[in-house]
Amino acid sequence: YFKAWEYFLLKPTQFYDENETNKHQKSIKQLNDVVNEILSKRDMNNNCLFINSLLNALNNQQITKEEMNQCILEMLIAGTDTSSVTMFYFLLALSDRNELEEKLLKELKDNSYQTLTNGLKESMRFKPVGPVIMRCAINDDIYNNIQIKKETNIIVNLVDMHRKNEYFLLGNQFNLINVEDKDLSNTNNEKNVFLPFGIGPKECVGRWLAKIEMEIIIEKLILNYSFKRANGTKTLEELQTRWDIAQQPTHPGYMLIQKR
Repeated sequence: YFKAWEYFLLKPTQFYDENETNKHQKSIKQLNDVVNEILSKRDMNNNCLFINSLLNALNNQQITKEEMNQCILEMLIAGTDTSSVTMFYFLLALSDRNELEEKLLKELKDNSYQTLTNGLKESMRFKPVGPVIMRCAINDDIYNNIQIKKETNIIVNLVDMHRKNEYFLLGNQFNLINVEDKDLSNTNNEKNVFLPFGIGPKECVGRWLAKIEMEIIIEKLILNYSFKRANGTKTLEELQTRWDIAQQPTHPGYMLIQKR
């Protein structure tokens, strides 16, 4: 489904391929069939179910059928690769930074989470698994003397924005000082320069769940194991990435894991 989404979103029409198009349309149909099956088997008497809330919104004409299906799909498939890759980046960073790992371990034993929170934020800044934000202009507008027509597709390059030294003290280095004053909620960030989960009505619906999941998993791992980068594995700074479901490393990364 992700490959189909990427194909229909980004594939230029001049490179139309009937076989590829049919393959991706089949994938979309299969996943839509799963959505319909979930709808048919739901517990209609449980008002706490998210799916029943969606159906109520549909019946009240607050959302469309397509929007409801998209919400169900996001609950099914979103958040796995993004969270796991971000945690890998953080562990890889720790594997080369003994002082940071020891500081994190001490804080966790003291039930303090500042370094953990900032470490995950810095991982999302330095290697964003969602490298761009895509939006559509709802009105005609002008930005920096550039005329933007209504319904123009706009792509915000997070990789570039998150590395700018005018916003981050050491933009091209993995250093927690870069995000100490950055707020994931965006409420205290007037320029909105740190957007790992997006922003506005279309921001990541699972942002706080992802944050809690990653913090719990990293805490358990660091309290019980130490990590060292294996020979042949690239450092976080050397690691190249490629576009996939999430921005993935181009090479496998191996670490030596030792129980504490």
